[in-house]
Amino acid sequence: ISNSSFNSSYNEGLEVNYGTLRFTKCDFIGNRTGVYSSNGTHTFDGCRFLGNLYEGLYAAGSSALTVANSQFMGNGTYGYRATSGSVQTALNNWWGAVDGPSGGGTGSGDAIIGTISWDPYVTTGPEFSAFDAGPDTGWGSLPFPTVSSGIATDEWGTSMWDTALYEVNTVSMLYAGLNP
Repeated sequence: ISNSSFNSSYNEGLEVNYGTLRFTKCDFIGNRTGVYSSNGTHTFDGCRFLGNLYEGLYAAGSSALTVANSQFMGNGTYGYRATSGSVQTALNNWWGAVDGPSGGGTGSGDAIIGTISWDPYVTTGPEFSAFDAGPDTGWGSLPFPTVSSGIATDEWGTSMWDTALYEVNTVSMLYAGLNP
């Protein structure tokens, strides 16, 4: 599976079980857990695990995962969590800090826990890999957006909590009063 995005899921961006899969240049961003694997031997190369609520990657059961040339940043609890009995391999990855992963690692980047082989690691992040949103100087609210592109569906109901927008390429929303 190449050049794919698994983003903004209420649960796992992707749950993989059994078999052998290879992921290349995939994004797992803004999910509860980026990827959950309970079994199988899966490889992730050049992937991004960013801003997931709990963990970027979770290896459970008898999973044996290999991750290389990837980015782990801004994940809530762990960048990589391993409760599997197998040794996980995560070499040559960027952990969001020049000194490597925290938790089971020795650095200050995204935390790891479990039996994970993580050294050597990348000491410089790719361009635009991190951002500073600036200080929190106040609070407020955004106006309700208007749809710029996307197709509305009420397949699950008509309340604002049950509708969704979809589009093959991009869904765009406009917020009045925000400067681009």
